[in-house]
Amino acid sequence: PGMSLQDARSLYNSLIDPTANDGRATRDATETPGFRAMNSRHVQDPFFDQFLEENTDEIVANYINQVVKRAEFNRVLGEPMSSETAYSVGQAIKEGLWDPKAGMHRILQDAKEQGATDDEIVAMEQYIDANLGQLGRDDIKPGLRKFMAGVMAYQNMRTLLFTVFASLPDMVGPAIRGGGMRAQWNTLKKEMHNIVKDDSDLADMARALGMISDAHSEHIMTEYVDNHYMPPRMRKWNDKFFQVTGLNYYTNFTRKMALAVGIDYLEQSYNQFLSGDARTSARGKDMLAELGVTPAQVATWLRNGKPTYDSQSHDFDGTERKVAEALVQFVDESIMRPNASQRPLMASHPGAMLVYHLKGYMYAVHDIILKRIKFNIDEAQTPAQYAAAISPAIAMMLLTAVGLELRELIQYAGSNRKPPTDRMDGWEYTFELMQRSGLTGFAQIGLDLEGADDRGMSHVAGIGGPALSQVGDWLSKPHTQTVPKAIPVISQIPALRDATRTVL
Repeated sequence: PGMSLQDARSLYNSLIDPTANDGRATRDATETPGFRAMNSRHVQDPFFDQFLEENTDEIVANYINQVVKRAEFNRVLGEPMSSETAYSVGQAIKEGLWDPKAGMHRILQDAKEQGATDDEIVAMEQYIDANLGQLGRDDIKPGLRKFMAGVMAYQNMRTLLFTVFASLPDMVGPAIRGGGMRAQWNTLKKEMHNIVKDDSDLADMARALGMISDAHSEHIMTEYVDNHYMPPRMRKWNDKFFQVTGLNYYTNFTRKMALAVGIDYLEQSYNQFLSGDARTSARGKDMLAELGVTPAQVATWLRNGKPTYDSQSHDFDGTERKVAEALVQFVDESIMRPNASQRPLMASHPGAMLVYHLKGYMYAVHDIILKRIKFNIDEAQTPAQYAAAISPAIAMMLLTAVGLELRELIQYAGSNRKPPTDRMDGWEYTFELMQRSGLTGFAQIGLDLEGADDRGMSHVAGIGGPALSQVGDWLSKPHTQTVPKAIPVISQIPALRDATRTVL
């Protein structure tokens, strides 16, 4: 009221501008709870009172979350606009001489000087936007985007009731990253009680390093099932759904397990470095270098008793920070956490959300599991090493079989039907386990195409997300089959589907 359209648009842009240089460097972010009132944004009109958040805990938590993310963004990518000034980081920001994306711009400029084409530069900028969650966000009308996000939230609850069983193969990730099953098995025997517990030193260490937390689990689930397209309320529904189904607990469990394996991996790599054999020693040094640490840094860490980085008793000096970063890297390279850098650019565009829905797992398996198995096979030189490189893939199939059996025991309890796997011969069952474990990689796209032909569906419906497959079913099958499969929970329990079909 009382504002021109131009003034209203200017106010709106000032509130939502994602490029505002109001980030703080790490040292300044810890001095005050905000940004020293710099670039403060105040809206006095009482019209806005209805949108104010009244939950103080949530306000503070969200505020700290944003400050930390902005501080880290500036720490990693921010630089002064001019090297001629003697300003501190805080002064440079205050004077408007700090560019939070300078590191990114410099990398792009280096790429140009090294021969990158204009098309490659554009693609790189688009991948940056994809990883920041900004790719194509203005290309889709808000109403349509909200509708498609609602469809995705519904599809998650319709199809992912037993995802925790399907995720059992994730437990093999640390063995693949660590080079074999034996080391992981030894770690599990030694640390299982600490991995399962939520109040162990290992859990405290995982929290201190940011590997597990409610926010982190929600972030992983967001990438896993494409929740990043969803409005906050729909995302909360999905987050609650995954808490009920146990997936959040399982995610934390696997990350604690990967941390335990990573700690032993650092120690074993250091022991290889000390072995006295030139070849083994060089290999141990290379294994540590791959995680960004030196033997001397690991030696210091071991000598100090493998500190848990409890913020009350340890400072992040150079050595401890490097070891912490190495452990975080090991966990992230062991446990799948789908992200925009692993999938095709179009898969991060909101316009294609229904086509690529739930496809992130396939790309994550290729990036985290299959690439590493190939690396281990290429590095192997003896029959024992080849066996160690291949054994995790077999373990993945075995865990897939366990998860599938548990799922079918629950699904078909009280039903007169036979589970699908009971009707398969040996080869069919083995191939089913390969597909479900993700070991077919990108070839799964071709298999889905073939499956679409077998089901009488279009190729788009066959290789797209569950929403497109459901539409294909609605167009080709009677409603007595499609309606029971459209209802969350009921869709996953054959006995309940049969009862619904009887009612229909």
